Amino acid sequence: MKRKLIKLSAVLAVAFTTMLALNVKSVKADTWGQWVYEGNDYEATVTGYTGSDTNVNIPASINGKVVVALRGTFYNNKRIKTVYIPDSVKIIDSVWGGGSEVDINGYAYWDSCDGTFEGCSNLTTVKGAKGVNAYAEETFKQCVSLKSIRLYNISLIPGKMFLGCSSLRGITIPDSVTNVAYWSFAECTSLSKVSGGKKVTEYGEGAFRCCKKLSSMELGRTKTIPLFMFYRCKSLAGIKIPTTVTSIQYSAFAYSGLKSVKLPSSLEYIGGGREDETDREGAFEHCVKLIKVTGGKNVKVYGVCAFKDCKQLKSFSFGKVTKIQRFVFAGCSSLNNVTLPSTVRVLGTGAFRDCKKIRILKLPNKLTTIEPEALWGCDRLKNLVIPRSVTFVMLASVPMNRTIYVYKGSKAAEMLEGLSKLKYI
Repeated sequence: MKRKLIKLSAVLAVAFTTMLALNVKSVKADTWGQWVYEGNDYEATVTGYTGSDTNVNIPASINGKVVVALRGTFYNNKRIKTVYIPDSVKIIDSVWGGGSEVDINGYAYWDSCDGTFEGCSNLTTVKGAKGVNAYAEETFKQCVSLKSIRLYNISLIPGKMFLGCSSLRGITIPDSVTNVAYWSFAECTSLSKVSGGKKVTEYGEGAFRCCKKLSSMELGRTKTIPLFMFYRCKSLAGIKIPTTVTSIQYSAFAYSGLKSVKLPSSLEYIGGGREDETDREGAFEHCVKLIKVTGGKNVKVYGVCAFKDCKQLKSFSFGKVTKIQRFVFAGCSSLNNVTLPSTVRVLGTGAFRDCKKIRILKLPNKLTTIEPEALWGCDRLKNLVIPRSVTFVMLASVPMNRTIYVYKGSKAAEMLEGLSKLKYI
C-alpha cells in the first residue's frame, strides 16, 4: 500500500504540474523538423524525436513555443549518447500504460510506463536540466551506459527512476529532496557513493537494492529503513543509522556486507522474514561479515530470522524484548557468551539453533517458555539452568548432550524427565 501511495502521489504531482505549465486550451500533436510536440499557442511538450544524432541538444523553443516539458520523448532510443536539456524544461514526464513484468538481472520488476529516456542503452551523459523540478517514474530506467547526471531543485526522486542504470557510479541527492521512492536506484550495480540526502525523511521499498558496490551514504532524517533498502549491497561495510529511525523492515540489510552496526536508542522494531527463506528474509539475515551489534537498548521486537546465519556475529546488545522470535539467531555459529535481558519471557522455536560456540547462556528468572529447537545444536553450553518459572519446555528444546539443571518439583523438571544428563537443584 505504501508503495502504491508514493507512486500515485508522484503521478498526480507530475500530471498536475504539466497541466499548469501548458495551460491547455487544446492539445494537438505536430512536428517541427525532427521534433514531435504538443501544446498551445505559447508552450510545448516534446513527445518524440525522429532524428538520428548521437549528441542531441533539445531546443528551448519550437516553432515559437517555449519547451516546458518532455514526455516519453526518447523512449527506447538506442542511438543517443549525450543529451542537453535546456533550462526552459520544468517537467520530464512519462507515458503511462497498462504495465507488464520485466526481468532485470534475475529480478522481476513491474514496468508501468514508458520513461522519457527509458531503454536509451547508449546514453552516457545528461547535461543541463537545471530548470527541471519534477521527474516521473522510470525516467532513466535501464539506461545501462549512463555514467553521470546532476539533479537540481526537486523534492522527489520517483520510483524506478534509475532502475538498472548499471554504469552509474555516483549521485548527489540535492538538499531539496525529501523523498527517495521505491526501487529508485535498484540494480545500479556500479553505484559506489551517494552524497547529500541530508533532508530525506522517507525512503521507499528497495531504493538501493542490489547496489553491490555501494560503500557509504547518509540516511537523512528518515524514521524507517524500508524493506529491501540495502538488500545484497555487498560492499556496504558500515552505515550510520540516524537517531530518528524507529523501525528497520524485513530484508533491509539482508545479504549485505555490514561488519558492524550501532543501533540508535530510538529504534523499537527490527523486521523479520520467514524461516524457510522464501519470499523474504530477516532485516540482517545472511550478513555473513557482521561481527558486532551494539546499541538498540529500546528495541521491543526482533522479527523472525532477524539475524539468522550471521556466521561471524560474536557479540550482541539486547533491547527490551519479551520474546526472542523464531530463528532470530539461528546459525550464528560465532556467538559466544549471551546474557538475555530480564524482560524475556519466551525463547521462540530455533531462536539459538546451531549457535555452536555459545558456552554460557544465562536465562532470565521470569522466563516461562522454551519452544522446540530453541537451543538445539548449542553443543558447547555449560551449566544451563532452567529457571523455576519455566512452564513449557521440551526435550527437543535443549541440546541432548549437555548437562541441564532444573529445580526439583518444577514444571520444567517434569517435562524434561528422561533426559540422560538432567540434574536437579
